[in-house]
Amino acid sequence: MLKPYVLHLCQQFGSVGLVYGGDWPLVLLGGSYLSLAKAFALLMEDFSRNDRSMKYYKNANRIYNL
Repeated sequence: MLKPYVLHLCQQFGSVGLVYGGDWPLVLLGGSYLSLAKAFALLMEDFSRNDRSMKYYKNANRIYNL
């Protein structure tokens, strides 16, 4: 259900323009953090290891200078 939206965002912003956000505590209104993390992992399974790491943490490290 979310996959077309994620693919569209990836096409628009590329690997360097997206950052994973857990949206805690709001995610708890519709489920659990674990369910969100699992859903995101499923959405990311078709992407390369490098693309996944960019979205999960490398972009945040770069953007927020961590």
